[in-house]
Amino acid sequence: MIDSWEVIDQPEVREQLALAFDKQDESETVQLLSDLSYLPDAAFEDGLIDSVELKTGILEFRRELKEALADTNSSNLAAIQKEVASIKGVAPMAAQGLSVQEVALLKEILGLDDEFQIVKVQMGKTSLLSRVVLYRYRIFDLAPTKPSQRLDEALCSQLETAAKGIGYQGNWLSFAGLLANQHALSSFCLQSTHLNKQIFGSCLFFPVGSQEARNELKKLGGAIRKKVKFLSTFLSNPIGTLSKRLIESRNAEKVQKQVGFYIEAKENVFLLRMLQVKLWTMGLYQGKLDHDFGPVSIKALTDLLFTILNNDDAGKKELGKILFNLKKDQCMLNIQHLLTGHLIPMESSVQSEETTSVSEIYNYVLEDQNPMHGYSQTQARTLKDKRNGMETLLQEELLTKTDSIIHPRKRVRQYKAKKGIGKLFSKVLKWAKNTFSKLVKLFQKLIRLLKKSVEFIFNEIKEAFQSFVKGMKFVFGKRIISTGSTIHTDFDFDFDGITRFKTIPTQEDMNLHASLVQEHARAVYPSLNFVKTVIQWGIRIASGPVGWARILLGIAQLFKEHLKKRQMAIG
Repeated sequence: MIDSWEVIDQPEVREQLALAFDKQDESETVQLLSDLSYLPDAAFEDGLIDSVELKTGILEFRRELKEALADTNSSNLAAIQKEVASIKGVAPMAAQGLSVQEVALLKEILGLDDEFQIVKVQMGKTSLLSRVVLYRYRIFDLAPTKPSQRLDEALCSQLETAAKGIGYQGNWLSFAGLLANQHALSSFCLQSTHLNKQIFGSCLFFPVGSQEARNELKKLGGAIRKKVKFLSTFLSNPIGTLSKRLIESRNAEKVQKQVGFYIEAKENVFLLRMLQVKLWTMGLYQGKLDHDFGPVSIKALTDLLFTILNNDDAGKKELGKILFNLKKDQCMLNIQHLLTGHLIPMESSVQSEETTSVSEIYNYVLEDQNPMHGYSQTQARTLKDKRNGMETLLQEELLTKTDSIIHPRKRVRQYKAKKGIGKLFSKVLKWAKNTFSKLVKLFQKLIRLLKKSVEFIFNEIKEAFQSFVKGMKFVFGKRIISTGSTIHTDFDFDFDGITRFKTIPTQEDMNLHASLVQEHARAVYPSLNFVKTVIQWGIRIASGPVGWARILLGIAQLFKEHLKKRQMAIG
């Protein structure tokens, strides 16, 4: 018997990955449904879910989805549905009843980078659209605690008050759209007259209350204590004067008290949450979204700064313009400069097709896209050693990830959309030219990001490998298909497996049966393409063994290319 899993030569790894794929499907389903309150938050947090409760939540979601799709004037949901339909059947989703396209659609509508646009919500009724609006407010902790997902006049008034409290002049619905558009949100923070009347339009403040947080800041070096560099970017005289007083004051106790007041101000609280959410959408922050800008948030911030800046004199000077470490464990961050100089250019950039997948970025490096003969022997050996080291580290992190899925110690909500992550990695990959020094720096940045990005790499590999398994079954099976009083489809590897059998098929059974056949047939292309690639790897085997992690990345890349071609054909 031939098994697709045999491309991975370690039985214990095959077993662990297969189990983790199934567990991840289940966890992801529960998170997506609980994010929209079809299930309680506790269902995700403790991992305990009643099957009846889950089934009820899925049925409720489907009913509301059908209603929202019928109302084409209220949102762009129909366009998103059409887009995710293009991946229909590519990967199995045994996740307790949700189909692969339903999961993809949920990820899109919960995305916070302008994927899902809502222009009208029916008042006095719980709907998919009302749930999404309240989800966006909850992400920024601006929605009052209320078990109902129905929008009424009183609740909308509270939402509008929260928006006006930070200087937004539009209505509650347009603000919900703003919260789900990272580029627009950044622009609002710069332009808000309410924020810019005070210091918060230029600076935000956060405490450094633990040794762990202090250690993270120490990694940034002395650049974040150079007051001249930090103050040089403030154009507003009042803000510049106020910042200068805080930085140059010799009265540490007075400064600590003043900064403590700033930290608790509602404007600063919102800006801190905004920054935390941005770090979350880029896959850097992997903690609980809250107003505690503690060690995990500071670690995510330092990862961002190390990623977007270079570890050279120019990078250190730029770092000194962004962050300043005050006395008494308090920090000032030049949010205006961080937004205008780095985040807005990244958020508004057009992402290249080659960087829409995290797996593609790592595969680019591991597959040696830059010929070794272009370097000296020493440089070529250095790059080879770094590639081998990254591959080993990637394998270790993937196994650690699978173990955390199989034996979860603490469930933390992960950001499911990919735009923010893709744009961050797109910016990182711009370093990758055929230059030794830049490639070395690229390795350094990717190694720093590996622990954060393994979540997304794992999901891309999961979707791709499950598709590969289906395609290989179709390619190597007999494909004996008969319909009539029975439905019998045989295209398993062992040539005698019955995929579906029904004594008296209904029309619904027939439709499902046809869909199943199409699902496997669609997976043929990436599977055959992968076989060709495996042969090429075999030809190059003299240069060293190809690790299973690299094989999985290769499958994910081929799967991504297949999806692109299918979407182009549909378009």
